[in-house]
Amino acid sequence: MMHLQLKLKKIKELYAEVLSRLDGITPDNFDDTFFRAKSNMILVNEIKDELVDTYPLTDLKKYDKELLFLAKQIEKRYDNVVESFTEERNILSGKLKSVTNRKKIAKYSR
Repeated sequence: MMHLQLKLKKIKELYAEVLSRLDGITPDNFDDTFFRAKSNMILVNEIKDELVDTYPLTDLKKYDKELLFLAKQIEKRYDNVVESFTEERNILSGKLKSVTNRKKIAKYSR
């Protein structure tokens, strides 16, 4: 049972690190930060698979609520990151269209 608690503690730590990384993600550090968050999530899945193979589901379900809450927070943060980057992309797209239109107007007025 101690092994189970240690593994669950490791999962919680990895989840906390993912949440922290997602909070600090910017377009400038996206590649590195996203890669590290993804690596942590892969590690979490490996630990979960190991636990499922080792322990009965009744033991694992006792801790399911805590981990589910953290997983939901991570999902929301990912959604927020996607929404933020989509917003920024739309703003830049609008600015590019404006510049293109100004160039066309400048060409026509010559």
